[in-house]
Amino acid sequence: MKPNRMKRLLLVTLAVTCCAAPLLAQRSSQTYGSLFNPDFRVEGNIVGGFTDDPERFNEESNRFSISEAGVALRSFVDPTLQFDLEISGGEGLEGETRRGEFGVEQAYVTVLRNSWGFWARIGKMPSSFGEYNDEDPDEAPQVTPPDVILNYFGDDDGYIDTGINTNINVPIGNTSHIFWLGVFNGDNPVLFHDGAERKPVYQARYEGFLEIASLTGFELGISYLQGLNRRKQTVDLDGTAQEFAVRGETKMWNVHVEFNWQPERDYLYEGLEVVAEYYLQEREYFDNDKLTAAAIAAGLDPGGFETEETTEGFYVLAEYQFARNWGVAARIDRSPVLLAEFGEEDEAGAAGGAGGEGGEEQAGPYTIYGDEPVEAGSLILSYFPSRFSTWRIQATHKRIEDESWNEVWVQLQVLIGFERPDVF
Repeated sequence: MKPNRMKRLLLVTLAVTCCAAPLLAQRSSQTYGSLFNPDFRVEGNIVGGFTDDPERFNEESNRFSISEAGVALRSFVDPTLQFDLEISGGEGLEGETRRGEFGVEQAYVTVLRNSWGFWARIGKMPSSFGEYNDEDPDEAPQVTPPDVILNYFGDDDGYIDTGINTNINVPIGNTSHIFWLGVFNGDNPVLFHDGAERKPVYQARYEGFLEIASLTGFELGISYLQGLNRRKQTVDLDGTAQEFAVRGETKMWNVHVEFNWQPERDYLYEGLEVVAEYYLQEREYFDNDKLTAAAIAAGLDPGGFETEETTEGFYVLAEYQFARNWGVAARIDRSPVLLAEFGEEDEAGAAGGAGGEGGEEQAGPYTIYGDEPVEAGSLILSYFPSRFSTWRIQATHKRIEDESWNEVWVQLQVLIGFERPDVF
């Protein structure tokens, strides 16, 4: 190449580089800077509930309400940490007044997965006990959660608690094996008496996933949860009712299976998802010398108090997407009934547990379950114009012994921003 031509080529190259450098620098800055800009999510859930049995009215019966509205923020703190914050709430009754209640639902830091497949989360978060507590409930194709979720965890969001939760993913061939281990406060009034014992709750879980085809998979999970609780025991001594705080232990097991199928060519227009979960809970109460002495003084047999309680429940949910914007689902569930939920008389002296440390002190809120379960069947029709809005109608028939009633629920669910669940 001639020297003059080479000079011209170098000059042109230098000029182009000088002109493009600021634009490239700005683009690079925007790209790396946006990595640490927070992502936002705003969501709303408007629900209308109707029942043909006035005795089954609750806060959402025969009215429309803001079941939930919230704002979520997600951002990288640095290349190894991610922070999630969600503030949400809904309408509730305070006496006879209906007011909105908002608070921090989730706030946790995720230690990002490294080369050997380890994750950790620290803060207030959904636990990974069972499939319902592992996923975002808003993603499930149903207006109301299964009764077993409400009666075991006391909240339609499931079990949310503060602590640390870790997992590790071990892929083997076309299978994936995930192991969880978590330690939580036990801040749940139904399971662990709001953490009043100030003892940790331990959780373990295994989950295996088998990829049958490119868009077809099967999942099996087993979870275990253990922590302390309290209960109230009343003894009538010389015409005076004495209440004792009774310490106990809650153990819970969960087994879940899930099947997902989508055709490779028409995966946007057709799909099937089936989820089934089984829960088994055992509650045992410890010995209490003061309670035993009070029972003997009242002429009662301390051994007559029920010291163990075993309950179980399950649900099966199946959804078939038959068009791009339409889906139909069916659910059956069975759950032990919280007596207070249906206004039954609280006979702690007959159904309470015996044992525990402590003396004549108020046990505070506590739970006992009825002998007969509540059984329910639901049909659900969903219309989703886009990924960010969903209309649903759900018809539910419930039964307890010889009593039965019907419920109809309608829902409009909207969201703006990043989608969940993520890959944890």
